[in-house]
Amino acid sequence: GGDLTNGGPADKQATGCSRVAAGLPIVRGRKGRHMLRLLTGFFVLLLLAALVRDGIASLEAGVWTPVALGQWWAEIDRSSLLLLQPAIERHYDPALWEDVIQPLLETPAWQIAGVPAAFCWVLSLFFRSRKKKLDLSHRARF
Repeated sequence: GGDLTNGGPADKQATGCSRVAAGLPIVRGRKGRHMLRLLTGFFVLLLLAALVRDGIASLEAGVWTPVALGQWWAEIDRSSLLLLQPAIERHYDPALWEDVIQPLLETPAWQIAGVPAAFCWVLSLFFRSRKKKLDLSHRARF
């Protein structure tokens, strides 16, 4: 069968725990490839939106001006961005904000969207449908 499989009985026998419990989901079959294509498309659309936004800002400034993810987010919904830092510092670790999230917010948005888009695209190459090639060698030639 071709669907998303997340740790069936065979996985439990081989590893002693399901792949889901181990944090290793399996993407197989037509539904898995479809989900990967959707994710790739989503990140490509984000990438294109970020590049268009950067292009407009660059035309206005007269020089290439990439817009940081945090700036773009603030233009869309400032209140959610302002709630993010205290929530992470209170419920997780303040170092997570300083060392991981703040640098990501200062990175150009096209890079943040481009990396997962490229990753999903490369990953989708490994999960291509393996349709049988049509063999016409047995047909009579005229």
